[in-house]
Amino acid sequence: MSLLPKDETPFDYHFVDDNQTIVEVRYQRPENHLEGFIIRMDDPTSDDYIRLMEITSLEELQRLHEENKKAKKLYQEQVMNHELLHDEINRLRQLLTDAGTSKENWKKKALTVKDGAGRTSRERVVYKDQDIMEVLTKELNREDLFALKISIFEQPKVRGSQDKEVKSKIRKAKSTLEVLAAAAPLLLAEDQEENSE
Repeated sequence: MSLLPKDETPFDYHFVDDNQTIVEVRYQRPENHLEGFIIRMDDPTSDDYIRLMEITSLEELQRLHEENKKAKKLYQEQVMNHELLHDEINRLRQLLTDAGTSKENWKKKALTVKDGAGRTSRERVVYKDQDIMEVLTKELNREDLFALKISIFEQPKVRGSQDKEVKSKIRKAKSTLEVLAAAAPLLLAEDQEENSE
């Protein structure tokens, strides 16, 4: 007995298993309802098999099956990537929440600066969460500015450079932004060489 309607064109058809032994053929019904029929592919003499081969071919069914597998794999990868991204966003949110933004959550950090008389140590306030432009444009006192320049000169990319003009600009800089802008050509040039390798 044949299950497939004789005078209707199916909405779609596809293998439902990786062994390609069962095909589902679906027909559109009123109100966007789909009616599905299951056809076993192990009996090429059955009426449903013959009717299905009038509608499509084994090659077409296999091609659609491969396309569906690729689409399913891509979807699974996207879901996994979305979940990883979602987890990372939640982790970063938690870090920001843990750091807090109130003054009670500021921390003090020991800062060692080198001056003409030798090494001295003092404390300075380091903010756990602060607007980056505020940090870059904030006027530093002479000791903090000097400490920043020292830390820049201690970077291997700057320390190993022979560019006296850039090093002079770093020494003459009067703000955090000027120090970073002066050091950027040295810091970025080596990064670009590493990336091009």
